[in-house]
Amino acid sequence: TTEPAHGGLRTLQGSVTNTGTIAINANTTDNAASPTLSNQGALNVATGVAFSVTSKPTISNETGGLIAGSGTGALAQTEGTFNQGLGTTTGSVPVIVDRGALHYTGAGASTIALRGVSTVSGTVSAGQTLSVQSSCSEHATTTAAASFASSGTIVLTNGDTCPNNATLNITGEGTLTNKATGTINSESPHGGTRTIGGSVKNEGTLSLSAGETLKLTDDYTQTGAGTLKTTIASASSFGALSVAGTAKAAGALVVSEIEPFVGKAGESFAIVSSAKLTGTFTDLDGVITATPGRYYRPTYSGTGVTLVDTQATITPSPTEGAAGSLVTVTGSGWLPKDKVKTTFTDVK
Repeated sequence: TTEPAHGGLRTLQGSVTNTGTIAINANTTDNAASPTLSNQGALNVATGVAFSVTSKPTISNETGGLIAGSGTGALAQTEGTFNQGLGTTTGSVPVIVDRGALHYTGAGASTIALRGVSTVSGTVSAGQTLSVQSSCSEHATTTAAASFASSGTIVLTNGDTCPNNATLNITGEGTLTNKATGTINSESPHGGTRTIGGSVKNEGTLSLSAGETLKLTDDYTQTGAGTLKTTIASASSFGALSVAGTAKAAGALVVSEIEPFVGKAGESFAIVSSAKLTGTFTDLDGVITATPGRYYRPTYSGTGVTLVDTQATITPSPTEGAAGSLVTVTGSGWLPKDKVKTTFTDVK
């Protein structure tokens, strides 16, 4: 246990194998040259506190290991290698690796942030979150293998309040496969660009936050099981996808409005741009709003997708009549092949 007590530095110097409990309650540093930390027990970091391992360490979170960051508490690693095995983590961002190499060697549920110029290898499993984070001191550029797959969550975001860039590069313009349980979040809490260098095959969910355009340097392919989700905060602030190559649309499209914004009929939002567009979204349940008859109608060109705020209407004529009366129902603004259920109420 390291405690604040009455001040002074708290330092560990050397390698540690933990099968018990390490409780970091004051800012603590391990500054030995290339130390190793094998965590097979509990490593608890109190809120507002950092356990900084600063000199190219090798840290492994293995079977029986738990790294728990309370509040903003975190294990902060500089350079070196972090092996995420069968151990787990808890907390908002319990592990931060700056300018290091992250190896996924097991499927332990975990959240790990990569900052600066870093690398990642292995497979992101369900229950694991990889957060590519910029900071006020540096942009974030993480490089993955040419065939990189994720069944967990990948986030491109800001690690603090500065509007710097977050980039995930797939080696050799390779392909990031987002599996059925996977999610890719392009977030923009404080600004900066969000880029994936390579292609994306989306079998899960790709989520675009309002005000951010996610850039792909190659192709985008969405399968019939995939979902593209965009968020709209205003007429000029919405999530978009910019594809340098070919974009293939299929599967589901979901639109989420951020209160208090409510769209107006006729407003348009260019959510996908590409060199060439093929296909259409086939599941449109997610474009319907809470306002009866109002939805975001996808329109397609040879190079993109634009949402048009549309109000569908339906009118019966006459609106009442005796049993056996002929009623004509007319409408406008509906998508082709939409089905409308009509009901009649007997007046008592």
